[in-house]
Amino acid sequence: MLPLRGLGGARLEAQGEGAIGAPLRTRASLDLAGLALRFDGETLLAPDRASAQGKLSADSADVSRLAPLFAFGAPDVSGKTPLHGAAHMRFDAQGLTLENIDAEIVGTRATGVLTRSLAGALGGALKLDRLSAPDLAALVLGPPQPAAAGALWPTLKFAATISAVSGSPD
Repeated sequence: MLPLRGLGGARLEAQGEGAIGAPLRTRASLDLAGLALRFDGETLLAPDRASAQGKLSADSADVSRLAPLFAFGAPDVSGKTPLHGAAHMRFDAQGLTLENIDAEIVGTRATGVLTRSLAGALGGALKLDRLSAPDLAALVLGPPQPAAAGALWPTLKFAATISAVSGSPD
């Protein structure tokens, strides 16, 4: 168990079969703040390189507690954010790729591919079966802030969001 401030504990388990320096048949699980991540695939751990590829699945009745870890600001405590999905994951010298994404978050189905280079550049294409205008605004500006009692508009600043998001609705 790893103690994480504000999130409770985390549990990471991994099993690998094979020789160091050669591909390992690997199964791993991470449980963190109600999120269950599972990996089943192949990893390579060598002195000059590391890689992993295989099925990655995620399941959570409410993933909103993890929002601050991804720079989405404070979680919205007025509702739950369920997440269920899977993808083929590849991590190597070029970065992280999630292909064949098939996920549902808060009732919205997402399919496609996402990439993140080692330099931090995001890429890919996601197809969403629906997206509300308030959700799109919250992605860009941060979650809505409450207005003070008797005030028409909130006076709080916008929450931190993803620094570079580009794309078009599909």
